[in-house]
Amino acid sequence: MFYLRKYGKYSAEFKEFVTKQIVLDGHKMTDVCQRLDIPYDTLQNREFTRRILLNTRQNLVM
Repeated sequence: MFYLRKYGKYSAEFKEFVTKQIVLDGHKMTDVCQRLDIPYDTLQNREFTRRILLNTRQNLVM
């Protein structure tokens, strides 16, 4: 049985929330995906990855 997930655009606030969960709180991407019901491939998307890297670099500078 296949389950089709509804794909859509996520708001900027939601993207920021997800990246903070991963970068600041140190949660694993797989755990965040399961908890928020996001496809794992979405987090590997360029935009999410770019946000995660930017947040990581900003935290290292601070």
